Amino acid sequence: ESLNKLMKNLYSTHPHFVRCIIPNEFKQPGEVDAHLVLHQLQCNGVLEGIRICRKGFPNRLVHSEFKQ
Repeated sequence: ESLNKLMKNLYSTHPHFVRCIIPNEFKQPGEVDAHLVLHQLQCNGVLEGIRICRKGFPNRLVHSEFKQ
């Protein structure tokens, strides 16, 4: 029952998350350190979120909804 209440609560909300990723240690424009970016994505849980979505729990917005 508590899981159902939690899921109902989650479905009634519209959370959005913004993750800032540093492209390189020197903050130089146009340079991307792939290992640094990957490490940040792993630590922030972004990659795990992508894996979960691929397993059948997608959450997609059309561009016009995203803009709002």
